[in-house]
Amino acid sequence: MNMSEAKQELMELSKEKYHSLEYKIDDHGNGKVNQECCVYLADYGHFKAAQWDSAISQLKSAMNGQPAISEDLPVSSKKSRAA
Repeated sequence: MNMSEAKQELMELSKEKYHSLEYKIDDHGNGKVNQECCVYLADYGHFKAAQWDSAISQLKSAMNGQPAISEDLPVSSKKSRAA
């Protein structure tokens, strides 16, 4: 899936809600290159993967009520107490 196809699918899923796509390439200069495809849909959040179809698949799972693992969520749900 290319970026144009991802945009079209995200637009159809969004039903006119705010949405965005981001593409990032990290070149570490030593031959290691990482790419990241990120889709965002209002009310659902960001979903990142190395490929567009994987990021959109994560979004679709969240839209279907399946819990998603997100880097934006805290590791622990315990609130710290001020002493």
